Amino acid sequence: MVPKLAVVFFLSLFCALLGPVVLPSMRLLAFAPFLVILYTRLTLIQCLYCAFGCGLLIDLLSSSMQLGTHALNYVLITLLLFRIRRFFFAHKPVALALFTALFSLLSCCMQLIIMAFYDQHIPFGLAGFLSDFVIMPIADGIYAFIGYTCPIYGYRWLRKFLKKIKIASYATK
Repeated sequence: MVPKLAVVFFLSLFCALLGPVVLPSMRLLAFAPFLVILYTRLTLIQCLYCAFGCGLLIDLLSSSMQLGTHALNYVLITLLLFRIRRFFFAHKPVALALFTALFSLLSCCMQLIIMAFYDQHIPFGLAGFLSDFVIMPIADGIYAFIGYTCPIYGYRWLRKFLKKIKIASYATK
């Protein structure tokens, strides 16, 4: 059972819209799991278009940076990660979470580089390093596991369970 891309997109959009309301201090990359799932299903050009669209949506929803920074970030990360996608997807439950954490880590690095081009210097210390390069990628990986992997496996288990009940009810008749 492979989830439909439209369902995954709208789940990501829902998280992008409600994430700042529910967790205002955490800035999760809402579209990261969606983009990571796209890497296994679409061509590079299609993934680049989707990354640009998702980044543009985030740019339109946020007011903190220049328009286009997230779109550029997502496109560049897609170019970097698309080639190594086959190493992460052995159809294991943790693969999506690990690849999303890697996406988040590279996105933080890329965002710092992009911000340097706009002359937006961020004071960088140990707390900022831990927050941006350790805690946030782990939080994004947990978000991908809880928000995407667990529901998919839960749906598979429920479907298999209901199928067994249906077969058992036919056997008793």
